[in-house]
Amino acid sequence: MSTIGSTKPVRALDMSAVTLTFPDGTGRVRALEDVSLAVAPGEIVAITGPSGSGKSSLLAVAGRLIRPDSGRVSVATRSGDTVELNGLSRGEAARARREHLGFVFQQSNLIASLTAIEQLEVTAHLGQRWWSGPSRRREVRERARLLLDQVGLADQSHKLPAQLSGGQRQRVNIARALMNTPSLLLVDEPTSALDSARGAAIVELLTAMTRTHGAACVLVTHDPTHLDRMDAVYEMVDGRLRSVTGDQDVEPGVGSSEAGPPSDAGPSLDGVGPVSVGGTAMSSALTAMP
Repeated sequence: MSTIGSTKPVRALDMSAVTLTFPDGTGRVRALEDVSLAVAPGEIVAITGPSGSGKSSLLAVAGRLIRPDSGRVSVATRSGDTVELNGLSRGEAARARREHLGFVFQQSNLIASLTAIEQLEVTAHLGQRWWSGPSRRREVRERARLLLDQVGLADQSHKLPAQLSGGQRQRVNIARALMNTPSLLLVDEPTSALDSARGAAIVELLTAMTRTHGAACVLVTHDPTHLDRMDAVYEMVDGRLRSVTGDQDVEPGVGSSEAGPPSDAGPSLDGVGPVSVGGTAMSSALTAMP
């Protein structure tokens, strides 16, 4: 087995010797074959490969939406602890996703009846058993406003999804993923429904926000035009993962440490002004799927 990633202990995501199979008639088909991957905080890596090669299965295992047949998957928390995902119950896994992971899907999957700012606010309240007091609600709203400002949608916060363009909805999707301050972002084909210009701006925004908020990011993509923005690139073929960045294993964090701080303004989408990436790291993640 060849291990992809660093031997250093600082890993927001650490997958080791992961194998995943699915039933196929009287036998089983392998979706992931002995996959190992390490991603450091602030690093963004791309997973490429043909359809059916196992890319989405890798994301599902990393997000504990599926439990692998064998191998180890762990994520680091913002407090420095490590959560072993494979041993979690369904309820514990849902909590881990809310607290430590952020998801950005191909489609924005926004709730039609909620405004842009409410999409973020509801994420912060998921899983709570008790009524939130006024101070907590003010804190959540301020956090949501800051994130919408960072993705360039401060003046669109009151709009419903139907009133937003495709690029704007995907920006809300990214802000929502960062609402609970995740240590890891899992991103599945975020530009598939966008034209090339808006797709490039979304990838630029993702890289800037990943580094601004100090999260690790694993991005599945079919689009080779964005790969030069990644810290590392891997290819999935028939369930096996290999580095295409170079002949040697890629050390997490190298690209992000050399990248320097993000600029104060990023690309513009849909004519609503520049994307701001300044400010303090705060809030991210969840889709609390059981």
